[in-house]
Amino acid sequence: MIMAQSIESNRIISMEMYLELSTYMLLIALYMQRQQDVIWEDMLPSQQSCLYEISKCVKKWST
Repeated sequence: MIMAQSIESNRIISMEMYLELSTYMLLIALYMQRQQDVIWEDMLPSQQSCLYEISKCVKKWST
């Protein structure tokens, strides 16, 4: 298993977890940039639910 080490916390995380986190960060960026225009069909169910949770938070923060 490939491991990635984050410099800030000195914790070691798996590459799979790192890639998943990167995906969610990309989804957040897409959401911020394009709001609701993200293509749902191209996403995994876990990504959809994550983006839905993000959108709820963003709406709550922006009101």
